[in-house]
Amino acid sequence: MEGSCGKVEFYDEDNNERGNEDNIYKCGTGCVDFPYDLEEDLGGFYVEPGQPPSGGCTVTTFSGFSCDGKKIGTYSSDCTKEFKWSFGYQENGPNSAMVTGQNCDKVEFYDEDYNHANYGDNVIKHGEGCVKFPYDLQEDLGGIKVWAK
Repeated sequence: MEGSCGKVEFYDEDNNERGNEDNIYKCGTGCVDFPYDLEEDLGGFYVEPGQPPSGGCTVTTFSGFSCDGKKIGTYSSDCTKEFKWSFGYQENGPNSAMVTGQNCDKVEFYDEDYNHANYGDNVIKHGEGCVKFPYDLQEDLGGIKVWAK
């Protein structure tokens, strides 16, 4: 476990919920060996976020055209980070996105057909508010790249 999270809680599949005699670790402890019950039956985990060190960027995608619909996904980073996918709800669900964060430089959204940054992509700079995706991204969002300052 690394990063600026608060703690991570792993839980056994037999009781697949938080707070049930689970294994809780603080972030920054490095690598931990799971006890036998988790090695054989890991049911999930919960990450408690910490305080972002400098604000970074948070990108939230919405089903509505004006960031007024259901939240589809939230992606955060305090450094340059890429999120990519090639299938699933986040590919065809979003119609708009909101970029927030005090130290956010820019965010690139790119089409799944060219699933990488710097390919005629759609760039949003911090402070632009809600951005309605063009048609190609509504139908085929392939990834997000966050450029935090």
